[in-house]
Amino acid sequence: FKQNLQQNHFARAGQQLIDCEERLFALKQEGVQSSKGIVEEEEDCEEHLKKDFEELLEKIWSTIENSLEVKNKEEIDSLKEAVLALQQEEIQDQRWEGFDEKKCPPWRPRYCKRTHDSLLEKVVKQRMEAAKPDLNCSIKSSIQMDIISKAKQLKSDLLQVATNVKSCYPELNICQYYANLYHQAFSAKIKEIADYGLSDSDCLHILQWNELQTWCQKFLSTEEKATPEMKDGCYSSTLAIDVIQVLLLNIQSNPAFTVSGSSGKHVDMYTGVLKYETIHTKESLCNSFSSLRDYIIKNADCFPRHIKADCENLLTRMRDTCLGYFTISIHKDLKELLSQFHKEVLVEYVRKMMKKKIKLGDEKKLHQAAEALCNNGQKIHTLFTEAGSDMDELKNVLAKLAELLILKDPHCIELQLVSLYTIYPDFSEAHVSAWLHLKANLSASDLKNIKKTFSEFRELESLEGTPESNNKDPFYTCSNFFSKVVVK
Repeated sequence: FKQNLQQNHFARAGQQLIDCEERLFALKQEGVQSSKGIVEEEEDCEEHLKKDFEELLEKIWSTIENSLEVKNKEEIDSLKEAVLALQQEEIQDQRWEGFDEKKCPPWRPRYCKRTHDSLLEKVVKQRMEAAKPDLNCSIKSSIQMDIISKAKQLKSDLLQVATNVKSCYPELNICQYYANLYHQAFSAKIKEIADYGLSDSDCLHILQWNELQTWCQKFLSTEEKATPEMKDGCYSSTLAIDVIQVLLLNIQSNPAFTVSGSSGKHVDMYTGVLKYETIHTKESLCNSFSSLRDYIIKNADCFPRHIKADCENLLTRMRDTCLGYFTISIHKDLKELLSQFHKEVLVEYVRKMMKKKIKLGDEKKLHQAAEALCNNGQKIHTLFTEAGSDMDELKNVLAKLAELLILKDPHCIELQLVSLYTIYPDFSEAHVSAWLHLKANLSASDLKNIKKTFSEFRELESLEGTPESNNKDPFYTCSNFFSKVVVK
């Protein structure tokens, strides 16, 4: 046990302790009476076993805590062992479920998964808080520098997860898990900053950092330079290896070999191979790319300039096609993150408008405010959807709220509120009151009647039940938009 622990073979060490635990508590399970001497011996063994477990878990938690720092194979293997040992502990917890408390080990259940999740959350928060701004940056705003430093930390850590940590969690989508943790930490910081009185440039900067298209491209570009990771022990096709090897052998045997005329066909065929075939190892793929590229660079004098450029361009396109195919799942996770940011920016925008600190007294100001709402709504929607957001249903939320500002007739206002409610069933009386507070030209009696009519309509709708959501993915629906807009 001590040797396994010293060599970071946590799974083996843990299984040894579990076996000891099984033997030690077998008699208690069977209800066999023991002599006083045996009882004392059992208690002594139990105490030693407890200490061994504590020593094992201390090293495991230390390894998990340093997950985002692992780089080499030895460190990655240690993390794999730690994760496997925790899985064994979870299984052993389940094994003791239903037994009498006196017959169970006093350290069961351990709730290792709960501790693991709490530890990762703590680590993410600490790393985001510890992110240091670049003092050499030309940006003067401390708020902008703070956001940039945290966004860079997020990018760097998620890349580390995808590169080195992912393979250590074969039974858990750890990339998605870390993405959620960083999303929560980053969103909390954005909300904290937004609660301050911000300058126009700082407000614009917050919106710009949600424009993740460039960030996504840089993230994937960096990922493309890394070795693709195997999934379920295999990838793509043997045909892909053959194609690359044939091309490599032709160039090595004939330096004047020209691929210019057929480069497009090579890429098209290679793309099809990636999508429809299976089984090729990451080593063969990456070694073929690197060998071919190294040969062209080392033998540059053997190639006319235009042929050398064509060869390098073909290699780059093939590499991008290949690794882009492997990073589809990462791109999907980032797309979900972007969609959530899209919604949260609009939520924060509407919440600020509903703080009851603004009153628009004349028609001119109301029309100006409505126009600004429509323009900003369109800009935000374009910004996020062009970057990949799927929150299409939020396109007109600001425009519909803007209509309420320019309507004069109370009955028309009531109809518009009903229209809003049918789209956003969580649009409440509190939201109505907060939004209509902007209209200083609305009399107290009209406001009271409008709110009464809206309340009666909501009550009637709640009795009849809400309409079906047409099986739309709840992540991309706007039906819960206003529930996130908290008003006092």
